[in-house]
Amino acid sequence: ITGDITIIAYVTMDDWTPAVAETILSKYNTVGNQRAYILTITAGALGLSSSADGSIFVVSASSDTVSFTDGTGHWLRVTWNDSADTANYYTSDELPSTDPSAVNWDQLGNIDVAHVSAGLFDSTALIEIGALNTGSSSLLVGSVSRATITASTDPTATPAVSFDANDYSTGSTLTSSATGEVYTLNGSANTVKPGTVLSTIESTDLSTVIDD
Repeated sequence: ITGDITIIAYVTMDDWTPAVAETILSKYNTVGNQRAYILTITAGALGLSSSADGSIFVVSASSDTVSFTDGTGHWLRVTWNDSADTANYYTSDELPSTDPSAVNWDQLGNIDVAHVSAGLFDSTALIEIGALNTGSSSLLVGSVSRATITASTDPTATPAVSFDANDYSTGSTLTSSATGEVYTLNGSANTVKPGTVLSTIESTDLSTVIDD
């Protein structure tokens, strides 16, 4: 994905207002300047960082913060419009079993937050859930049950990547039933059905990391 992007995730956090940024999803490695994009939460505000060349990065954030109870799960979304150079942030209290394409969204803060970038860098970094820099930085303290990445500003469009913890059966791998990528649990990763992932996953071009 090198242009328009929508990132959606169902997230449960131990602390919804962390003082230091925690990663929800990233394709972002500072080693070798392989930055593309990262969705974070800091002090309750959602933030997007992106790079057009892998080195220089742009950051924006929601003007409002979430008011969720610690330990509860909620849907989060960011949509970046390449041509308009704007980011919009959203939340939803719908059930985790809701298909991401069917979630009804509430705007978080101002609409069309400025986020000026000449596209997204075609990074070699793994896609990670819950961390960046191959699981070494900005770890999420919590869990992610669902996550999708779509090359569109339309959240109902078919995703390029779709993670669902319910796809886990046994062993150290999980294959997405929707988009086919294979995740490998790494480190102290755990997957608990019906939908909580607690650490790292990777495939040929996909890794997910969540730290409990």
